[in-house]
Amino acid sequence: MMALKLMKPESVPTFPLVLLALGILLPVLLPRRELGSRGLMLLRSLFPSWRFFDAPGEYPSLSYRVCPQPATQPGPWIECPSPPPTRGIREHAYNPGGNLYFACHTLIGQLVSDLQSIPDEQPERITQTPSYALVRNLVSHSIRTQAPAATGTYQFKIIAHDPTQPQCAQQAEEVILLSPWEQIRGDG
Repeated sequence: MMALKLMKPESVPTFPLVLLALGILLPVLLPRRELGSRGLMLLRSLFPSWRFFDAPGEYPSLSYRVCPQPATQPGPWIECPSPPPTRGIREHAYNPGGNLYFACHTLIGQLVSDLQSIPDEQPERITQTPSYALVRNLVSHSIRTQAPAATGTYQFKIIAHDPTQPQCAQQAEEVILLSPWEQIRGDG
């Protein structure tokens, strides 16, 4: 029968433990940098984000408005996506509405990131990005969900909100993107 051999604390190799500690602490302590290549951006989900409680800053918000007929005034700006309903006990284990809400906001952030990576002399290229097409589909789906019989055109915008500013100072909002008028599609 084999006997178990326990390692004494003084015989534990310290070099691997120091490397492990540095590997955990350095990404947390170093300043944050934007990823340069698209390939690295695709791999970002494999690396955890240790910056859970960064200082609050600006965040993008999506709104749309509908114009039922060409010669009429467009309607008011409507927030998209609608905030999820309040959470109950069940939503702590199963929360598809909340997950969809956060996924939509991540998509809006990705569109803003794509917009910043496009050269200033070619702003029309944003309409050819996948994130723009997905946001356009998100707005179109939201219109069809809230008003199935809606016809005409719609426009969406992304604005920057700053939670550190008082509500009255946010009246002069910074428009990040204002889309051209799009035809409301009745199909899925």
